[in-house]
Amino acid sequence: GHSWHPSRPPGRASQIRCHLLVHQPLVLYLMVACAALRLRRRGAPTSRGYRMRLWPLAPLVVIAVCLYVCYQLITPETWVQLAIAVGTLVVGALYYIAYLYPRRADRWTLPDPIHEDV
Repeated sequence: GHSWHPSRPPGRASQIRCHLLVHQPLVLYLMVACAALRLRRRGAPTSRGYRMRLWPLAPLVVIAVCLYVCYQLITPETWVQLAIAVGTLVVGALYYIAYLYPRRADRWTLPDPIHEDV
């Protein structure tokens, strides 16, 4: 007697992976929209060359939709997955602030292009 059935509900690990696939992109989109608002604020020292009609409507809509979707997805069982997604992004941000940013002269730099004679 083998008790395994293909219709058996997925285990806890696959449920966590499934929820992370939903929550982490939502948190990431939320962060990108907030960053866009911060970088394009009035009086910013750098000028961005691109214009967008109805600015800042697009990032505000993205923020509202992401918050609504997160609110709809959160149940007492899934708040842990959202916390894991946010925690992953926080760890990445701390790594950037503590290690990469102080070494920005030699990290994340692009080499000069190679000019070939054609």
